[in-house]
Amino acid sequence: MWREAIPNTKVLEIKPELFENLHKSYKVKIMTTTEKRKKPRINSHNILSYICFDENDKEVKQGMGRTLNVSEGGILMDTHVPFDKRHTVSLTIGMEDDMMDIKGKIAFCRKRKDGNFETGIQFLDLDEEKLRSLKQFIIIFREEKALFNREVNPHALY
Repeated sequence: MWREAIPNTKVLEIKPELFENLHKSYKVKIMTTTEKRKKPRINSHNILSYICFDENDKEVKQGMGRTLNVSEGGILMDTHVPFDKRHTVSLTIGMEDDMMDIKGKIAFCRKRKDGNFETGIQFLDLDEEKLRSLKQFIIIFREEKALFNREVNPHALY
């Protein structure tokens, strides 16, 4: 549960000599994780539609949702319904002024306190054109965010 509360935590190496002066009755607990994603994600809220298919490629549901974050390898989407890890989805995602059709497999699905579901999708069979468009969207998004941050706080060091 703490992994969701502390995103992007890194492994911390601690040298034993740093603890030489601590009294033996003190207990130190450090929680760390390693980043499992191969590609970094950006927080981005984009409208999407989905068609979900079972393991026999039969359509089981369709609907709308939104992305919570996006990377070259997948998305985290927010919907009102849960998804089964054995299923795949066909997504149409609104990215800026374009629509992108992408297939993916369900990596995980978890229910939030508000009753909605967060579902991790790993992209499948991304062709070069879609990958290039996705990379460009991520670059543009990062540049716009950096520009916004400089406008909001021009004296900060970036």
